[in-house]
Amino acid sequence: RRRRVLLWGMGLTIVLIGATTENPSFELNAALLSRCQVFVLKRLDDEDPRVGSAAAHALGELGVKDESVVAALVRSLENPALRVEAIRALGALGAGEEPVVRAIARYLGDPEARLRLEAVRVLGSFGPAAAPASQALAQRLSERDSTLRRAAADALI
Repeated sequence: RRRRVLLWGMGLTIVLIGATTENPSFELNAALLSRCQVFVLKRLDDEDPRVGSAAAHALGELGVKDESVVAALVRSLENPALRVEAIRALGALGAGEEPVVRAIARYLGDPEARLRLEAVRVLGSFGPAAAPASQALAQRLSERDSTLRRAAADALI
């Protein structure tokens, strides 16, 4: 009977979201756990920037585009250690609403090239929804970095 359930479940994608204080490795059946991808979500505002960055990454990977998730990621843009990962997560969620576009566009002029590039790429992935940032994107066409110039041109197309 168990074998039939496992064979039946092998071709499906099931998203289970739960909150627990227990380690899932001890609470889930081993056969089920071996077919799962477990995300341990930590706080975006954790003191350790690696934890916050991992949390932002996990939110993007989960793909749950919820108002509270998007709002938390936008707030986390205020933390310099989380900006790149938060922008990536917002892009992964496809959160191209105008307030999000404007929040990301603020970093198009940042001194850090890696952050500017990520902002350009994510805004480009929003397509026409990134129109409020088109002027700021056009300014990136004069960047010294050819990768950034090319990404800006692609974002504007």
